[in-house]
Amino acid sequence: MGGVLSLSGLGCCLSSAICSATCAACPKSGGSSLCTKILYSGLLIILLIISSILLTPKLHHAIEALPFCHGVIPCDEFVGYSAVYRLSFVLTLFFFLMSLLTIGVKYNTDPRAPIQNDFWALKYLLVLVGWIGAFFIPKGTFGTTWMYFGLIGAFAFILVQLILLIDVAHLWAEGWRQNYLRTDNPNWFRALVFATVVMYSLTFALVICCYKYFTGLEVGDCKLNEFFITVNFLLCIIQSVISISPYVQKHQENSGLLQAAFVSLYMMYLTWSAMSNQPDTLCKPGIVDIIFGSSKNVTDFHTDHEHNEAPMMDTTSIIGLVIWFVCLLYSSIRTSDPSKAAKLTLDRKTLTEEDECEIGNTRNYDSTPVDYNWSVFHLMLGLATLYVMMTLTNWYSPNTNVSIASVSANLSAVWIKMISSWFCCGIYLWTLLAPIILPDRDFSI
Repeated sequence: MGGVLSLSGLGCCLSSAICSATCAACPKSGGSSLCTKILYSGLLIILLIISSILLTPKLHHAIEALPFCHGVIPCDEFVGYSAVYRLSFVLTLFFFLMSLLTIGVKYNTDPRAPIQNDFWALKYLLVLVGWIGAFFIPKGTFGTTWMYFGLIGAFAFILVQLILLIDVAHLWAEGWRQNYLRTDNPNWFRALVFATVVMYSLTFALVICCYKYFTGLEVGDCKLNEFFITVNFLLCIIQSVISISPYVQKHQENSGLLQAAFVSLYMMYLTWSAMSNQPDTLCKPGIVDIIFGSSKNVTDFHTDHEHNEAPMMDTTSIIGLVIWFVCLLYSSIRTSDPSKAAKLTLDRKTLTEEDECEIGNTRNYDSTPVDYNWSVFHLMLGLATLYVMMTLTNWYSPNTNVSIASVSANLSAVWIKMISSWFCCGIYLWTLLAPIILPDRDFSI
């Protein structure tokens, strides 16, 4: 229990640091909306930090060495995947409750505005108390039941992000094409062609690198990786051909290679990212081997493979984890102009005001519309929390051997990312074929 209280103290310190730093920077950053988003996102950052600590093997071994953990207190519930489940449970409930409390808020004069924008000390304290209380939840079927909720929520988060990504691709291509047609400026057309060529070049470069570095030293060493690369490369070709087919462009004149290149690049990135999560070290070279080459021969690699099957943190894994969380956080709190994508995310219009960020004090609210959909914002953070939880606990296969190292080396993460890439392709193809299959529907909204 002392370890739990120590982590609670760490949470308090992190909370205070985030609140203080945010409030010092918010008046210079462009307004209370950004300040509010950062403070709510701070809870997700704290969850990631504490969960990563609870998953470290050294902490687990240190707690097991305590004398009162043998038959007196179930200390194994204070570390590992069980602890991550409990912390994520509380934070998810908090975000979902905030989502319910802010449904339908359209103006800053709404009586619920202080619930969204004030009482930060109370909110952080409420979450920290909830985290302590979560460790008293009886083990029972809690882990299994919450795992299924996590699977559903994390999958929903992935789908929303894929839909937004494809919508961004369509908006990008449509915007540049309309600018070219409206102004008759050839620079818009050149920019469109240049962006398309660059993205296809990067896509082909990724394909070549994946074949070179993630298929072993001999043909057949990594058959699963070979399958992933080949299938996704073929899908990239298929969707590119369909995007410029006359029949598709007849029903959707804005369709073109820019969107296909954008989606293809993202699919191959997911392929690379998935193979980087391979627990098989024979099929996952380190970043040093990729940059400087490897002097090992086939025998060396097979010997290392036999003696190094356990997941481990390397430079690639650390960089991947950092990039993953930055992208996750950005996709959860980003702002955008009014568009079709904004209906699924957080914002309805750009920031227009600058208000002072004050912890615990009430502001003067005017009758201007809110800058973003508060309820959807909290819903997205709740789903993001479930996504973090499932990623840290190896998705469908949590066990006592889960550690922070296994986050970047497990087959569950490999399959989740590959399935996400296939969903991405499927959603994009649907946006191309839907106007043909359902001609009576208006897909321009």
